[in-house]
Amino acid sequence: MRPLALASLLLLALPLAARAQAPTAAVVLMVEDEPRPEAERIGLLLYGALLERGPYAERLHVRGRERADERLAEAIRAAASRHAIVDVVCAMHTIRRDPAAWRRLVPPAAARTLRLVYSSACHGAEEERAAWEALGARTVVTHVGINNPLVALPYVLSRWVAGDPIGPAVHVGWRESTLFVRMGLSLPGAPADLPYLDGSRPVVSGDFHLTVARGLGRAGRLPPELVYDRRRGGPAGLALRALAGRYAVRGRDALELLRLAELPLPLPPEQLRVEWLHVERPGRIVLRLPAPQRFPLERGARLLADREVRVWPGAWDPEARRVEVKIEGLRVAWGPLRARPTAAVLEPEPGRREGYRLRLRGRLGLLPVGLSVNVGGRDPAPAAIPPPLRPAPTPGLVGPIRG
Repeated sequence: MRPLALASLLLLALPLAARAQAPTAAVVLMVEDEPRPEAERIGLLLYGALLERGPYAERLHVRGRERADERLAEAIRAAASRHAIVDVVCAMHTIRRDPAAWRRLVPPAAARTLRLVYSSACHGAEEERAAWEALGARTVVTHVGINNPLVALPYVLSRWVAGDPIGPAVHVGWRESTLFVRMGLSLPGAPADLPYLDGSRPVVSGDFHLTVARGLGRAGRLPPELVYDRRRGGPAGLALRALAGRYAVRGRDALELLRLAELPLPLPPEQLRVEWLHVERPGRIVLRLPAPQRFPLERGARLLADREVRVWPGAWDPEARRVEVKIEGLRVAWGPLRARPTAAVLEPEPGRREGYRLRLRGRLGLLPVGLSVNVGGRDPAPAAIPPPLRPAPTPGLVGPIRG
């Protein structure tokens, strides 16, 4: 072979060799919500659907509370044996991790691969943070006080895999979560003395501006349906779009899920006979009944349910305290009249300091109709939302823990 031809082949081979030697990353996802196995299954599907859009060569799942530390450490060791970078996402209740025992479970060779650790556990900002920091993880996110990850974690994961820095994503996700919790505590029936937000906040230790591309050179590809958008249901809309085509449950498990999720249905779940429930594209909950059903309402009215009922979120705005749910497959009957509700909107009662109004929209034949009723509630107490955390000039916490 002539020298020129040989040189050309070598030049062509260099990009292939570089690509073959490029570092790869894995993510370990642990979900625990005992004693609610259906919630664990949803968590694995939801968070897994978001993480699969990231630049991960491998995704490992761990589920449940039994031997949680040992099984999580085993997954980290397995991922570290095959990849240069390992991220860890834990959607768990409060858990105790002893730093010395944790170092024994995750030896130095595996610990050196840890890049991001995100834990949703309540009261995790002291002991759990210390355990992960002892391993040398580049960035650790834990939480002071009580934490509700149902809003923040889907938001953070969607922004993380798209390439946003972890610190700002955590702050915006926490702000959105705080606003929704604040609204929830002002709704009818919510306890008035629950100090849910007092002193709670996320804490970021390490590199505040870490991105998923660090060490890999690329971020994920986030499709439009996985973008968090208040106009399309906020956290509920994002979750349903991520679960679309992936989640289905039958019979009693469907009713248990309805009780767990507290879906805005016009009837208590125990009055429904449900064959199965699934999430269809583009992100709608479908209840399939064994047959059309009817239920008595007040003043001689009746609620008629088609064999399939669909529910999905419209605009969800926690700052305006306004939530819209769209409906298909229900009718309200008064004698010969039939009205078909298409949406329910919960919003503050206009002209009053306290209370919410429920507005029902629908159609009576070709005519638009509406009904509005005050459902109670109260004006939410002000909730302090911490300012964005900033990197500390010295190693340690990015932002100090304050009550």
